[in-house]
Amino acid sequence: MKYFLLIICCFSLSVYGQNEFDSNPLNDSLAKVRGVSELNITETNIDKKGKTYTHRYIYHYDRQGLTTYNCWIVDSLKHKKLVYSYITSLPHKNTLGSAYGYGWNSYNSVRIANYNNQNRLNSVMHFSDKGKSIGSTEYSYTDSQQIKQINYFNKKHSLTRYYTYDYASNGKMKHSALYKANGKLIRYWDYNCDDEGKMTKSIKDTLKVCTTKNYLADGTVITITNSFSFNGDPIKYVEYKNAQNKTFKWLMYSGKDEILTRKTITDFKDNKVTRNYIWKGTQKGKASYSKTYVYNDNGRIIRQTDSLFYTKKLKVNRFEFTYNSSGLLIGKKGFENGQLNAIYNYRYNFYKRD
Repeated sequence: MKYFLLIICCFSLSVYGQNEFDSNPLNDSLAKVRGVSELNITETNIDKKGKTYTHRYIYHYDRQGLTTYNCWIVDSLKHKKLVYSYITSLPHKNTLGSAYGYGWNSYNSVRIANYNNQNRLNSVMHFSDKGKSIGSTEYSYTDSQQIKQINYFNKKHSLTRYYTYDYASNGKMKHSALYKANGKLIRYWDYNCDDEGKMTKSIKDTLKVCTTKNYLADGTVITITNSFSFNGDPIKYVEYKNAQNKTFKWLMYSGKDEILTRKTITDFKDNKVTRNYIWKGTQKGKASYSKTYVYNDNGRIIRQTDSLFYTKKLKVNRFEFTYNSSGLLIGKKGFENGQLNAIYNYRYNFYKRD
């Protein structure tokens, strides 16, 4: 009854014209272990003149830690507005039937997802706010439950395009292809390479995906993958793993000139992550933004720094995180160029222990 009342309340609110939703800080395993039934997040934003704006995010969980409902509400002195709402219902593990989920936001209207009895996605249907179909997607699987084909339909349920996937006996992808509704090939991805990882001769419009590995004396493994973007531009990925099989560096190069456009560097201490740095650049290699995460001994983020280089002046956003003794996030503060501009408070409700 608790869920039902909240759903009625939220859906009776007015529509708010935004399409952003705060990410959920609580993963399913932690929610299950701690027995969380509900999470309420209150976000207070503070502008440069000291005026405040409040948002509220609500999440419901089942006893397995899975999210069954979430919504985003904008609070003000005069009224509340619903920005986003999503409901999920999964079948009991001992019963047959399709799970379903449906959501609403100002752009995508209603999205209904249907699942099979293995809890794999069968189809997704999209409807306008007036209930009219605006398109759908259907999925089929192999006997090993890997995706075999994805079909895309328009509002009249006419096929517009489809993807097919083929696998080797060990489950590794061999190739995939994108076709028009009439069966004409649009793009073909080939994952087969020779023993040295070199690109083998292929048909026109084939995008090769080849991988080579180098092994260093200290146990480091460097994996280089050559691929292409959807437009056919070369892409190279370089991954570094240490002797403990942990990725400590990841690089992405784009174009024929191999311009560095993505970079991730992770620091470890006693096999635990202490710092994670993410950098993104433009196709010309100019810095766009970076993110730095610092972790405590329990592997939880205690500080986050976001640097935005695409603005006229460098913009630096910093966040500080606070946890309770159970490891649940209870507070977060945000700073823009050193000035406090956001306060987050987290409140939890719990299932009663059996």
